[in-house]
Amino acid sequence: MTSTDHTPDLPIPPELAVIAAFLDGERVDAVVLKHALSTGEGRDYLADLLALRQAVVAMGPVSYLASPTRSRGRTIRRWAVAAAVALLASVGGYLAGERAGLVADVRGAGSSVEAVASFDAVPLAPQPTHVIQLEPIPAGDASEGK
Repeated sequence: MTSTDHTPDLPIPPELAVIAAFLDGERVDAVVLKHALSTGEGRDYLADLLALRQAVVAMGPVSYLASPTRSRGRTIRRWAVAAAVALLASVGGYLAGERAGLVADVRGAGSSVEAVASFDAVPLAPQPTHVIQLEPIPAGDASEGK
């Protein structure tokens, strides 16, 4: 759409510039606008501007964005790759720990721990440091405490 021969922009005559300003939504003098539209050249210019604007609006915006849809096969492949990476990381971590001696050998007898709990003796309660005596309040005195 580019052209090698560039034509310079021609200045718009002031009597026609009021028509372009009116179409752009600018404030114009009504008398000057009526005078510009009273000539054949002014009406032709108005028709050309309207046709040009209509053609530009009809073009609309062009979008070059890719659609965000994904295929089911791609999603399954991604999950499979993620599961394989997690499995390899787990196995690799186990093997590295075993070589470093961090993994306990549960088959050997020397590496077990035994805990013994005896329930024969009943634990005694500690001696009280302060004794509180609770006494019931007589029925007539209950309203006085409020």
